[in-house]
Amino acid sequence: MANCRMEIKIQIAKCEEAVNPTQQEDGLFVYTLTEDQALSIDTCEQTLLTALFPIVRETLAQHFSAVSLERAQAAAQSSSEVYTRFTPEGAPSPEVSGYDRSLVTLPMEQVTAALAACAPAAEWKAEMESNPVAYEDPACSVLTSVDEVGVKQQRAPRGDTPVSGSQPAAAKERKRVHHTVLRIEHSSQAYILTAREIVQGLRLLLAFLLHNNLFRYNLVFFVDGQRTLQAAILSAFSWFAPLQIILDWYHLMEKCRQQLSLALKGRGVRNAVLRRLSRLLWYGCVSSAITTLQEILPEYVKDPAALDKLIGYLERNRPFIPCYAVRKKLGLCNSSQAGEKANDLVVSARQKHNGMSWRERGSAALASISALVQNR
Repeated sequence: MANCRMEIKIQIAKCEEAVNPTQQEDGLFVYTLTEDQALSIDTCEQTLLTALFPIVRETLAQHFSAVSLERAQAAAQSSSEVYTRFTPEGAPSPEVSGYDRSLVTLPMEQVTAALAACAPAAEWKAEMESNPVAYEDPACSVLTSVDEVGVKQQRAPRGDTPVSGSQPAAAKERKRVHHTVLRIEHSSQAYILTAREIVQGLRLLLAFLLHNNLFRYNLVFFVDGQRTLQAAILSAFSWFAPLQIILDWYHLMEKCRQQLSLALKGRGVRNAVLRRLSRLLWYGCVSSAITTLQEILPEYVKDPAALDKLIGYLERNRPFIPCYAVRKKLGLCNSSQAGEKANDLVVSARQKHNGMSWRERGSAALASISALVQNR
C-alpha cells in the first residue's frame, strides 16, 4: 500500500463574505469572522480549535471509507469466483464448479483391513461392507457437531398476564429459551458458534466456512436423531456433494432403550433385545436389527405402536447409521460429544442453575460472549 500524505494549510485574509463556516467542493473548510473577532487572538485560537475537530473527523472518515472500498474491491478480484456467484436461495450458480465432487475417503485397502479385523462373523461382513456411510478422510474433512439446548425463560411481568380466572395447563407451563451450538473442527483447531435457532446457526456456519475457505474439504455433521435438525442440514447444504451426516451413537442407544421400555414387557426381555440390537447397530447392520425387532414374539410385546415407531426410526436414519466398530478401528469420530461439551461450556454451565431464568435477548448475548471467550 502507498504512503499517505496529510496536508494542513491555514490562511487568514480579509473578505466580504457572510460570517459562517462553509465547506467547499475541494474539501476546504472556510470560517469567516467579523473584524472585531479577527483582532482577538483568543477568538482566533478558539475558532481554529473549534474548526479542527470536525475537519479532522470528516477527513479521516473520507480516508477510511476510501481505504475500505479499495480493499473490498481488491479482495473481490483476488478471491475465487466460487464465493460470489450464489443464487438468492443460497445455492451456487450453475456455472460454478467444485461442489459436486465426491467425498474424500480413506484408502480402500485401509478400510478393507479394518472391516476384516472388526467383523465378528463371516455372515456379518457382507452387510457391514454394504453400509451406506462412507469412511471420510479426517485430514480432508471439517467435523461439525450440532446440539440444541433450552434454558428457563423468565415469566412475563405481572402486568402483562391476564388477571381473571385460572389459566389452562399449557399456558402455565414454563417456556424455554432455545440455543443452537455448533462446534467446527479441522486440523486440531476448533471454533464454536451460537445461534437462537438451527436455521440461523447454519447460516453462520455457511459464512464461517466461506470466510475460512473450508468448502474445499468434506463436511461431516454429527447429530442426534432429531428429524427437524437433519432436514435443516440437508436443506441448507443440498448443493454440496461431499456432505455426510452421522447419527451419534449415544443418542441412538438412548432412543432404542426408551422405545423398547415402552414396547416390551419386563426389564429382562427389554435388556435381552437391547443387547442383541446394540451389537448389530454397533457393526452397522441396520437391516438385521430391524429384522430382530420384527421377529419379537407377540406375547413379549406390550405396545406394538412403540415397537413400530422404533422400526420407523431405524429405517429413517439408515443413511446416517455407520459401522461404528470400523470407524473406531480407523480412528474416526462416532459421537457428537464434542458439541455437547461446547454446549455445556457456552450455555449450560452459566445459565442452567437452580432459580435461574432468562430473557431471549440476554440469554443469547451471554451465550455469544461465552463462545467468544472459548474461541480465544
